[in-house]
Amino acid sequence: FLSNDTSELMRLNAHPFQQTSQPQEFNIGIASCALFIGMDYVLVPITLAVDMVYDRE
Repeated sequence: FLSNDTSELMRLNAHPFQQTSQPQEFNIGIASCALFIGMDYVLVPITLAVDMVYDRE
């Protein structure tokens, strides 16, 4: 490699990885479903707590 002989060149072979499956694209249905479920986990306890406060008044 360090010699001045130009008859020996470095060879490089690059092969891409075989793609076994397609990457999943963004699904708006799954994203909106997750958003609504998250909103339920936040809003239902708040609604129940507010209802309990109004009942005590």
